[in-house]
Amino acid sequence: WHGSGVFVSLSPDGRSAQPWLSGTWASELDLTGASIGWRLEEAGQTVLRVTLGPAGISVTRAALDAPLRALLDSLPSPIARAGWRGVLRIESNGVTCGWNQECHGTARLTWLDAGVDLLPQQRFGDYEIDAEARGRLGSFEVNTLGGDIRIDGKGGWDAQGQPRFRGQISGPEAI
Repeated sequence: WHGSGVFVSLSPDGRSAQPWLSGTWASELDLTGASIGWRLEEAGQTVLRVTLGPAGISVTRAALDAPLRALLDSLPSPIARAGWRGVLRIESNGVTCGWNQECHGTARLTWLDAGVDLLPQQRFGDYEIDAEARGRLGSFEVNTLGGDIRIDGKGGWDAQGQPRFRGQISGPEAI
């Protein structure tokens, strides 16, 4: 299976669409490794490659920019549909998760021009999260790249999935 097209995100009322990626995709079948993969390309460059196999699921390449609203609006949580603004950049050269729920690899998430519709006139800033998964454990570091609202710190999750974060959040008193 392969094709090409334009990925779009719909406005909350469904009346307009915003294009955000024009690309091609292709399925990949590896009979020797008993795996099935999917590759997404934009302008001749692989921006996402995902493989499912006997050992689990792997993202062997991610270099994708997408509007945050398009990624969150389909989630069933009200907080996900709060009207988040900005672009989410996802970068990784490899994250593998086994069917035993253990993951290994690193990823960087960058949220550019962050904001939320609840505060329509407020731009939060630009943020970067570097994350690493090691089995059932993980760690991350959050840094503010620029903006009025600063979020900086370190955190992670333990083997039971319990999150922890130690850091600092600061910004204008009005927020």
